[in-house]
Amino acid sequence: ARLEDDVTKLEQKLCGLQDEYQQTKLALSLSDDAADNLVDAHIRRLHEYNEIKDVGQMLLGKFGEGIDLLFFSVKRTVAAMEGTTVKKMYERFGIGLED
Repeated sequence: ARLEDDVTKLEQKLCGLQDEYQQTKLALSLSDDAADNLVDAHIRRLHEYNEIKDVGQMLLGKFGEGIDLLFFSVKRTVAAMEGTTVKKMYERFGIGLED
């Protein structure tokens, strides 16, 4: 019964999202193809953003560990920051944890 309730809730959510999609498409006066292209472009941009953010977090982590990095073809040692956490690196560079 719980699984059936979950399925019902998900189906209702899907219907709501489909309605919202149609309303947005109408409000923007987009054809189906144009709306699909817009959604696809947005998804590609989100993936690109997430990949860039992952690299940034990895670099901050490496800085915090004091590891030698090859960055723009220049090897830099950041041993002075050894033992620093990623959270502290975010604070140091003025980056919010939600950024």
